This record gives sequence, C-alpha cells and structure tokens, in this order.
Amino acid sequence: MRRLKVIIGPAAERDLLAIRDFIAEQAPERALEYYDFLLDCVRELGLFPKRYPREDAFARSGRDVRVRPVGAYRIIYAVRSSDVYVLRVRHGARRRTL
Repeated sequence: MRRLKVIIGPAAERDLLAIRDFIAEQAPERALEYYDFLLDCVRELGLFPKRYPREDAFARSGRDVRVRPVGAYRIIYAVRSSDVYVLRVRHGARRRTL
C-alpha cells in the first residue's frame, strides 16, 4: 500500500498552534511535546487514511471526511485520491462543525 501525502490546511494549522499555546499556559513543559505528538498522529494518516470512521455530519457533502480521535481532540480530515487533507483539529467537546 502506498503512503498518501498529508496536507495540513490553514485552519488545522491554526488549531494545532492554538492547542499548543493553550497547553503552554497550563503546563509549558508539556506544550511542545503534545504538539509534536499531535503532528505525529496527523502524519500517520497518510499510511492508513481509511482506518478511522467517516464523519456523519459531512455525509451529504460527497467528500470522504473522517475523524481520528486523539485524547480529547479530534483530527478531522478528508481522504482524496492522492492525498489526505487535514481540515481541523478540534477539542471533542466543541460543536461538530468546520
């Protein structure tokens, strides 16, 4: 199986940085460690992109939008023919919209 390219969209990049900054306020020594962990989880999506379930909220859009849970967060991404496009990285308690 070939590995798909993973593209982190601008909104997802902002989300990742906001998560890092939020954690830094509470535990500065953990912020970069958790940020790197989340990035590793994002990069792994290229290997088995259909491993995680589809997001029902986007079923009508026709896109293959899926969600990978990581701790309290949800990596929301679209599987395309040649790549994986990361749309958002959201806290699980937030509304399920993009």
